[in-house]
Amino acid sequence: MDKIKILYTIPNFKTAGSGKVVHDLVKGLDKEKFSPEICCFHSKGEYFKEIETIGIPIHIYPFAKDLKPYLSLIFRILKISKFFKKNKFDIVHSWNWSSDITEPLAAKLAGVKWIYTKKAMSWGNPKLWKLRSLLATKVLVLNNDMIPRYFSKIKNKTKLIYLGVNTDFYISQNKTYVTPLGHQFTEKDFVIVTIANLVPIKGVEYLINAVNKMSDKCIKLLIVGDNKNEYGKNLIKEMDSYTFVKSIEEYNKNKASKIGFFTYDLEPPSILENRKFPLDQLTKITLSKLNSSNAPFFIMIEGSQIDWGGHDNDQEYMVSQFLEFNETIKVVLEFAKKDKNTVVVVTADHETGGAAIVRGDLSSSTIKNRFATPNHTASMVPVFSFGPNAHLFKGIYENTEIFNKLLSIVEK
Repeated sequence: MDKIKILYTIPNFKTAGSGKVVHDLVKGLDKEKFSPEICCFHSKGEYFKEIETIGIPIHIYPFAKDLKPYLSLIFRILKISKFFKKNKFDIVHSWNWSSDITEPLAAKLAGVKWIYTKKAMSWGNPKLWKLRSLLATKVLVLNNDMIPRYFSKIKNKTKLIYLGVNTDFYISQNKTYVTPLGHQFTEKDFVIVTIANLVPIKGVEYLINAVNKMSDKCIKLLIVGDNKNEYGKNLIKEMDSYTFVKSIEEYNKNKASKIGFFTYDLEPPSILENRKFPLDQLTKITLSKLNSSNAPFFIMIEGSQIDWGGHDNDQEYMVSQFLEFNETIKVVLEFAKKDKNTVVVVTADHETGGAAIVRGDLSSSTIKNRFATPNHTASMVPVFSFGPNAHLFKGIYENTEIFNKLLSIVEK
């Protein structure tokens, strides 16, 4: 019987999360039945050296492509398809974390079975993710919540396969244990361990919030990760000092000096998906709470999902988030006009998508937008300012200069 030839695709091995899973998966396969190979964009990253020690073929090849420019898309897909066909893969198993559809299209053209593992409880571009899923032979999910949330219409091609754990390596400590940094755990403790890069996308604050909500002193949380960045340094210190609330009513009434309110346990939906807590409503409550303290305050309000729409090249998504942010700016300006001692600065750290209006219709008040890229661009971003010292924000300058301008106002 011929061995089943599987190609595992992953963008890179620069970080060891998905890379470690692919490493363990490939290493643990029965080599009498399977012939695994790996494909990635480049050989950068410390963990790539670990992959090389397995001793299987590794292809450095662009197995996925940008959708634009559209005119050459079919030729780029055909090139990937020829790569799959030439190497006679039976299955391509994708660990690409993007909503790319060029890889599954290439596999279809090559007549190769294509499966992917859905790793995160988030859904960037719903249209592309749904198309990616429809093109797949099988979709592998990591927990029970993913199927009803994302794949209710294609349950027949969805399979739950948990990430494997090497029980010989991860041995439960049924005794008093002291970490290298001096943290002590006893036999009575139920210890939850998370190992991750301490960056915002990992959402470690949600885990801390969940453990705090359980209010069980026997449950201990051990967070292992790189804390050299500001997020990592401040995460634990800050979270320990917060009072957490569970509803907007609690948030409005609570008088604590530090309040944490996670509006959603996972990634918040868009306004189009009927998100429960509009940004302007939360802003109005927050301004009222801060103003009641009769002390100077600084507030940062981010319309972050505008960026998500830009990355997804989704005009409707992006515009709806812009409109929500516009209502939020209105709330802030009304406060500033009444207060007469508040400076308002509205800007962005970058542009996303290269969005441009290509046509429109005044009679129906509609526009047609086109995107140049799913990534950030070097387009200059505007700065709007209002209130005392608003004139300081005129001109063209590096966006980091805004911090110095704000600081100069505070120090006057």
